[in-house]
Amino acid sequence: MAPVTRSKRSHPVQNEQIDESPPKKRSKYCYSDDEAEGDLYIPNPSDSSSLAVPRRRNVRGRRGSLQELPNMPMDIIDEIFSHMLSGDLLTLTRTSKPFRNLLMSRESAPYWRAARRNVEGLPDCPRFLTEPEYASLCFDSFCHNCFAPNVHNVLWYFQVRYCKKCQDPDAGVMVDRARDYFGTMLPALGYKIKQDIKQHRYHAYRNSIPGMSYQLADIDAAKTEYKACKTEEEKAKWLTRRRESLEEVKKWADACDQWYKARREARSDEISHVKQTRLAAVIANLREMGWGEELDHMASAERHPLSTLQQVKQLRPLTDRAWANMKDAVVTFMQETKKLRLAMARKALFKSRISALGAASDVFRRDFGQVYPSLRELASFPEVQAIIESPAEVSITVASFDPLGELLPALVLRWQDVIKQRVLEHLRRHVTFAVSDDFDIFKMAATATFACDHPGCRLERLSTFPNILTHSCFNKPMPRDDADADWTTELDYETRVTATLTRNSWSAYYLEFPMQLVEYAIRTCGMDPSKATIEEMDEAATRFRCVSHGCEGDHVRMLFSWRAAVEHMYCKHHYWRNEPQKLVEAKPEEAAQIAHLEVAAQEELFKHGWVLHSCAHCPEQCWIDAKWKLQNHLRSRHGVDEPNDTDMILIRNGSLHNAPFYIISNKVNKRSRQVHRDAKLALKDGRAVVGKLSTYR
Repeated sequence: MAPVTRSKRSHPVQNEQIDESPPKKRSKYCYSDDEAEGDLYIPNPSDSSSLAVPRRRNVRGRRGSLQELPNMPMDIIDEIFSHMLSGDLLTLTRTSKPFRNLLMSRESAPYWRAARRNVEGLPDCPRFLTEPEYASLCFDSFCHNCFAPNVHNVLWYFQVRYCKKCQDPDAGVMVDRARDYFGTMLPALGYKIKQDIKQHRYHAYRNSIPGMSYQLADIDAAKTEYKACKTEEEKAKWLTRRRESLEEVKKWADACDQWYKARREARSDEISHVKQTRLAAVIANLREMGWGEELDHMASAERHPLSTLQQVKQLRPLTDRAWANMKDAVVTFMQETKKLRLAMARKALFKSRISALGAASDVFRRDFGQVYPSLRELASFPEVQAIIESPAEVSITVASFDPLGELLPALVLRWQDVIKQRVLEHLRRHVTFAVSDDFDIFKMAATATFACDHPGCRLERLSTFPNILTHSCFNKPMPRDDADADWTTELDYETRVTATLTRNSWSAYYLEFPMQLVEYAIRTCGMDPSKATIEEMDEAATRFRCVSHGCEGDHVRMLFSWRAAVEHMYCKHHYWRNEPQKLVEAKPEEAAQIAHLEVAAQEELFKHGWVLHSCAHCPEQCWIDAKWKLQNHLRSRHGVDEPNDTDMILIRNGSLHNAPFYIISNKVNKRSRQVHRDAKLALKDGRAVVGKLSTYR
């Protein structure tokens, strides 16, 4: 049986044919005596004087020093070849025809064996490969199918080198399944040799041997040999020989794989040593030039920055001439590196001072109360800027911001004035009435409620003071050009603060007032939107009904205060936000029937203290609507096992609850199906009354 070998076309050394035909004659060109040296002269065949021997051109180095080597005595050739490696003989074979004739003959087999023994650790040549084939497999670096260069993946089990493209089943060289039962009799490799090739293909064939790859040439050769067996006895012997041959190939392939890995590791260590030696020489020269301090900073890096330079990482020792050529580039690199290092040091110093300000701000915020500027707003105050902009030699800690404690009330009032002006500018663009400069946004009814227009906002209801100052969406990061600030340049203070903190200054960009609804409600109460205050609107006796489809039944009235009416229309009927006519004024007699319910509800709210809770440890305000939720937040996020009043900020809100009140007609049973389910629930909660319904036209 023939040994298990790779395909014929994968032996580039064996298949090279020797051309025995004489070489073609070429025209001779020479320089005449009359021509200047270097001018090309074409000889005239009729002039015998022009057929002189061509003048040899000046070529650097010696020329033709090995052309007579094949004609030397055999003892000299034996001595020379005995010091060569297999790769050297392989290269010499491809230099000229005399060398090829000498080294590819059978008589040269001892030279190849001696050269192979000179390679440390290389296993013996197997019986199914010739010495030149074995040398090509070990030392060449091209694909044996497409001849692509720089292929270092040797498939020893197949005795070939294949690039990643040729390992793909679509290339027609290898397949990831055996087409019949010959798969157990063929050289095979697992899919680990194809890590970067379409992995999903390997699970597409259910009937193949899992995790194996084969050569098409091996499959075809096995079929041919098997079909040549006439009897069952011959087939059994063939299978036995095939198994033995596969075992021999596997043993040899494992040994070669270990040798190849060790060789590549040794080469990698050698390359690393050459690079480190060259890098050390460059560092020594730089220290002589006065770059020692900067080099000491570079030494702490995991990979020396100089090793990335193209001039430094070359695989050759550093000479004086090479250093002279690369000196300017290396010095420029050191200057840029120093500039970047100083910039990063300034950035780290500034960030540490902002962090100290944040820690001090958390302490101040616990004692101040419900409304407090964000860290971005606090850093913009000139008093804070003076501390942060202290010289680099001054150590800034949390204690450095203690003097701000006395100035904090005035700073917060100044911050509120700035926000008021921004809100007024935003308000003037959306209202029909005149807004004066002394318009107090915290007391006027026109700005009592607001909404957030941010796409990802979770604010499902209209909010009130003081959330307009502390709502997180109004400080959200917005697209800006200075997000990636260049710290290697001189940056102003505001740019550095913006690049360090994720939050922006307070902005009315996402602020939205339901102005049409609010203005309609104020005018319905008989007041001027530019002058009506929140207190005056709360004391007004006017109540509203919603006549939108589905809000009321024939036997139920749903009455709202002015705030509840605005929120109902804005949140529930968002498609009618710009149609306040859906709100109508309720009859006074109906408003009188629910007056005692409103008083009871207000007393209940004050009795239980309808409050919002804010965490005193969070850098950004987080409003929580229940005390037990805040206690869980403090335990899980901040590790406070026993929260007290200093860990929580309580915000009392005395406004009316925005839930509607119901009047159920006394003409029907209150448990009747004609009564809306929400009205039945409101009756249980004390927000509904059974009474007489007025008639509307």
